[in-house]
Amino acid sequence: MAFTGSLYLTMLLIIQCSMGSDFSEPRGPECSLKLVERLTRLEIDNENLKQKVAKLGSESSDVIVKFRVSKQISVANGQKIKYDVAMRNDGLAFNVEESVFKAPQDGVYIVSLTVCVDVNKWVVTEVLHEGAVTSQFLSGDNGYHTCNNEVLTQSLRKGERLWVQKLRGSASVLFEGYGWNTFSVSLLK
Repeated sequence: MAFTGSLYLTMLLIIQCSMGSDFSEPRGPECSLKLVERLTRLEIDNENLKQKVAKLGSESSDVIVKFRVSKQISVANGQKIKYDVAMRNDGLAFNVEESVFKAPQDGVYIVSLTVCVDVNKWVVTEVLHEGAVTSQFLSGDNGYHTCNNEVLTQSLRKGERLWVQKLRGSASVLFEGYGWNTFSVSLLK
């Protein structure tokens, strides 16, 4: 077992107090008093460190979310897109049942969305922040399977929500044959 800093000095003091400075006979009450003082300081230092670690953990946790659709899914106009495969959910900010991102802390977030549709189909999707549209984009092509991507920044307060829905389009199915339909959110540090 390795000891460092104050803990090492305390261990030496315990040995000296129990065996004397020449390790032959125990020391008197002054040694016991020093030992109690040093142990009290260690307890205070330990409690302060616990509080600092708890504060750091609550303030600076990583938030990185990336979800995708696992198969071709039908999506009606005005319907939320259901992302069901977690590729990453650091911070546990994405609720799969609701298909909603909920900000675990105040900050500026990068939001990325990829939408794939079949040949000769198109779709307009939107990113919503608490029900208000923050972004719309078109995905589609007349001759190819198409995947388009949208990236935006969004300022969020703790507890505010983001989700993706289909606004309109000729594509009733999000296509998974040539790319993944994904929704990603990351907290900027």
